Amino acid sequence: AVVSTQSTGELITFNHQYLSFNNGFILCLVFAGCYVAWIYYIFHVAGFWVYPLFYRLTKPWKKEMFLGGVVSILLAIYCIQFGLHDFFHGAKETSTSKKSSKVKKVE
Repeated sequence: AVVSTQSTGELITFNHQYLSFNNGFILCLVFAGCYVAWIYYIFHVAGFWVYPLFYRLTKPWKKEMFLGGVVSILLAIYCIQFGLHDFFHGAKETSTSKKSSKVKKVE
């Protein structure tokens, strides 16, 4: 509870610079994919699951459903964080709007 309160307070008070939504989403997917691959690699090489819960998930599809749910939660948290940042600090200015604001009209 303390960590979520601190991170929410920081989100409200500081305007951090983030990647675009699509790039950040893809980065989260790549990170999650590498982590899941690492879990299966450890099982393949060492012969044990790094999380004891996986021993209870005896059918293979249960492991995939669990990991898919965890990745879905990660992506949902990313989307919520991105939306909250836009809510408190406004949407990020695009490069085309920056260029058009610098152009002066000559009459």
